[in-house]
Amino acid sequence: MMQYSNEKLFPKPQKIFLSSDRFTMPSSFTFSINDPHFKSVENSVIHLGFLPASPSENATIQIRRVDFSKNEAYRIQINSNKIVLSASQPIGVFRGLQTLKQVIGNPEYNDPIPCMEIEDFPIIERRGFMLDVSRCKVPTM
Repeated sequence: MMQYSNEKLFPKPQKIFLSSDRFTMPSSFTFSINDPHFKSVENSVIHLGFLPASPSENATIQIRRVDFSKNEAYRIQINSNKIVLSASQPIGVFRGLQTLKQVIGNPEYNDPIPCMEIEDFPIIERRGFMLDVSRCKVPTM
């Protein structure tokens, strides 16, 4: 795999590795969650447009629990036939879903999208950005 940096993802992930394989976009994305600890994010996954997989079908997106040293850390592995999102905490799943939605919706990749592995975690304890409104005109009524 070669390392890749995509400026179009926000926040920019720590690592992105691309493969030469391709993932063909399905007509609808189904998901499965293998850990009851992550059931709290199920509504967020549905809200993003992904559908719960029936027990008899193979889910396109598999959400798994893996131990990471940081709470918000996650890994997305896009293979030729499935997507695996791994995290240790529900907030990591949420962060990973936001990145995955950007990858799937990125017109630069088209269909099929390149297989890749994305790893991300916050460098500092709290993520955010600052908007300094004092350096420009403040509207008055």
